[in-house]
Amino acid sequence: ETIDESNYVEFESCPSGTWIACGYSQETVEQLLSTSFDHYLKDVEKAAKDCAAAVRRIVGKGPPEFLSDCNHPDALPLAEGDTHAAQFWFMNGDKTVTGRLAG
Repeated sequence: ETIDESNYVEFESCPSGTWIACGYSQETVEQLLSTSFDHYLKDVEKAAKDCAAAVRRIVGKGPPEFLSDCNHPDALPLAEGDTHAAQFWFMNGDKTVTGRLAG
């Protein structure tokens, strides 16, 4: 997907407060913010049916609080030493939203 002024996103990497260009479009960020926590819950439920070790591994990390993507780290590259993306700014509409996951 091509990123342009209609779907460009930046995020605040915290605790440094550094703003970084996001590798995802606005539509993708909005979708991930609204579905990632439910996806985590489904993974826990599936693991509970399959393997106790998998449950311990998933639950041991704790539930996700902020949007992140360890499978595509270049899309949300946190500043060195930072721990999370606290908020996202969408160029389209000049709007800022929290990086906390819905759920």
